Amino acid sequence: MPSYRFCRPDDIPFLVRAVNACFDVHFPDRPPLTVDGFRREMKHLDLWPSSCLIAAEGDDPVAVLTGTKRDDETLVSRIGVRPGLERDGHGGHLLTSLGQKLAVLGPPRLAVEVPASRPGALAFFRALGWRDDGVYVDLEEDLEQGGPEGGGTDGRGETREAPVEPPPEGLVGTVTVAELDAAGVLAPGAGTAPAPAAGGASSGAEADTGTGAAVEPDAATGTAVAAVPPGLAPTAWERRPASLRGRADALRGAAIASPDRIESWILWEPATGSEGTLEVAAWGFGDAGSSPPGSQGAESTDRRALLLSLLLRHLLTAEPTRRLRLVKTSAGEVPSEIVAALGLMPAERYHRLITDAQPL
Repeated sequence: MPSYRFCRPDDIPFLVRAVNACFDVHFPDRPPLTVDGFRREMKHLDLWPSSCLIAAEGDDPVAVLTGTKRDDETLVSRIGVRPGLERDGHGGHLLTSLGQKLAVLGPPRLAVEVPASRPGALAFFRALGWRDDGVYVDLEEDLEQGGPEGGGTDGRGETREAPVEPPPEGLVGTVTVAELDAAGVLAPGAGTAPAPAAGGASSGAEADTGTGAAVEPDAATGTAVAAVPPGLAPTAWERRPASLRGRADALRGAAIASPDRIESWILWEPATGSEGTLEVAAWGFGDAGSSPPGSQGAESTDRRALLLSLLLRHLLTAEPTRRLRLVKTSAGEVPSEIVAALGLMPAERYHRLITDAQPL
């Protein structure tokens, strides 16, 4: 009979072993987690060992849960069971134990961001009563169409039809997370999504069209379940200001500035090698706080599209990459007009689900 327990900082090596044996084993293409990688998540994402649990039989991990915690909620960043022991109740027991602890110590809300490509995980959380709270979508360069400005290379190494034209010399400068924070633009640009735009980006693989709640098949059960509603979701965990501050050592930044202020900015995690994906973590505009979200007129939208296009062109000419990805965008955060102008297409979708911590 396995024992279940919360972890302490000195459990990190065992936690890493449990993650590799019970979670990452289900993702064979993923590199194994290391102690250094775990500690990096502690700094970047507020991963707390005290919000992590292990089920073990002696020294053999059976199941694992890792939790990243801030004042408003705890995000379940991983939950996994050792192959062959699934459906024995271990995952549900770990979630129940975490909820009971948070019902006393807080915060009382739990959240999870589940890829739509993992229907079994979605079915698991929904069966436990977790509620849909919005969707995110990765927007990737449409390489078949040539990407922004018709340039780039595709995943097979083929050359873009035309090289990307860089922005005018001297227009774009470097910027750090600390500088954006000091200028007061980090939180508005990274934490507020505008109201959904008509015809915003959505994947044709599922029935959520942006016009109301839909129904999608659950591949794990064969039954129909309510799709995530198209309304706003809070900014994804790794894109929130607290995460950007924590990830400052891993992010690069660029900005377009006028004499009075930073007009637009972008943060990204550099690609690894010439075949890597350059992941855009966040971007924003100096006028983000000057009007209510979603109220910008056509002139402002066109201006923002131009600024963002210039910054993306800067990335594509300054960084070696084969694919550009805007990570976990919220509904309407990038209006469909800008998506089309930049040659971006929906890729992976993520479902945000939430629940309330329950006491014993």
